[in-house]
Amino acid sequence: MRDLAQKTYLLLLRLSGSYTLAFSCLYVAALPRAFDRDASVLIPSILVLGITSAALTLAVPKWTPSSLSHPKTGIHLLQNAFGLAIATIAFALMPMTALIIWEISEPLSKNLSVLLGLIAFALMGLCWWLALALAIWPRPEDTSGAMA
Repeated sequence: MRDLAQKTYLLLLRLSGSYTLAFSCLYVAALPRAFDRDASVLIPSILVLGITSAALTLAVPKWTPSSLSHPKTGIHLLQNAFGLAIATIAFALMPMTALIIWEISEPLSKNLSVLLGLIAFALMGLCWWLALALAIWPRPEDTSGAMA
């Protein structure tokens, strides 16, 4: 059962990173139009650059730290609880930022940004809970030595 939880956790990490990367590409695609209308995009672009690097870390398996991808101990629990909580907020902001720069009409953009942010929030929230469970859940090789 722990293996299924671990595989689901890794899948959700990759999925949430890829989801955020898609909105990073959408943001970058809108930059030339934003420059044409003299919009101030320096601060949001720095934010997008940071969020994109975090999303790449989750989306590419070789770049994901082992303490994040395979939480085992209490210290991993603390690292992941803090890191994934920050990533949850950042990844929920990314779709909203991408929609702002595209200047979609008001009622549609509000509803769409909340819906897309909620999807990112739910994906990362599930990752957070699974990381908590995996850090607390004893590994099979640990329980065999504890009985002696």
